[in-house]
Amino acid sequence: MKKQPNKICIVRLDRIGDVVLTLPLAAILKSYYPQSKITFLTKHYTKEIAENCKYVDRVISLNGTEASKEILSEIKKEFFDIIFIVSPNFPIAYTAFKARIPMRIGTSRRWYSFLFNSKVDDSRKEVGFHEAEYNVRMLKSLGLDNAITKETVDYGIELSNGTKNIASKILAENGITADDRICIIHPGSGGSSVELPIEKYCALAKQISEKTHLKIVSTGSADEYDICQEVAQAGNGINLSGKLSLLNLMGVTEKSHIFISNSTGPLHVASALGKNCIGFYPKVLVCSEKRWGPFSKNSFVFTPEQPCENCTLEECHKNNCMDTIEIDQVIKKIIELN
Repeated sequence: MKKQPNKICIVRLDRIGDVVLTLPLAAILKSYYPQSKITFLTKHYTKEIAENCKYVDRVISLNGTEASKEILSEIKKEFFDIIFIVSPNFPIAYTAFKARIPMRIGTSRRWYSFLFNSKVDDSRKEVGFHEAEYNVRMLKSLGLDNAITKETVDYGIELSNGTKNIASKILAENGITADDRICIIHPGSGGSSVELPIEKYCALAKQISEKTHLKIVSTGSADEYDICQEVAQAGNGINLSGKLSLLNLMGVTEKSHIFISNSTGPLHVASALGKNCIGFYPKVLVCSEKRWGPFSKNSFVFTPEQPCENCTLEECHKNNCMDTIEIDQVIKKIIELN
């Protein structure tokens, strides 16, 4: 695009990890169009991720899954020059069309793709690229061909001093000082992936407590309190499940040295914050590390030891594939990072 766009909108209406992995798109756009104002349209519960990205000028958030009349009206009156509809959404696509946004960028593989005047023909089901790479590949519609790597990716997340201070206070109230090195274990995944068995997490927490000076902090949703409590007790640590807002989780994560979890949004937050990340991933292609692994130079992934080809989620659960991951290998990496 030869003309400098005044206003750009990026739409990502799914989960935490999806939003995090879309931020590099904003970073590259800002590098080419520094004077442009970038608006990020996301769900209400993920808005704090975009609000803390230095490349995003404004955030619009939805409370529900569909675009409300107010949001649609907002899109129409903003007079965007470009809109990237990263997560497919018919109401947004239709509104962008009706608003006559000059460049409407979206997938070529939806029934409503005729509403876009610039289409991306990538099939994410084929898992030819990582999710972060798929997002950045949408820039080809502007004639920009910017490949990203784990070494060069830029998420642009910068937390305020206020957020950091609140995180320090939360940790201090639970007996963790500024001098302590923290290992966060986030044992759940919210159903987004096949999980490492909780027994493995407990064994891991116990060995970390015995073999390192790291303090264990277990995090998760309120629904995951019980498994988080098991992990915390095994590692003589603390359980903060259900006690942190997303922003406070980001703040506590920023204070950590190592973040350990299944494939889940908070792991991508930790990765974007430059933390040492250890993730446990199945070999099922659609939810494998190739598509959804933590995308940073400080990330390490462990997968099932047993060989499998064309594995499915059903087979992975049935054969307890994740249980074949050897905790001793994970401990070696943690000691190395410590």
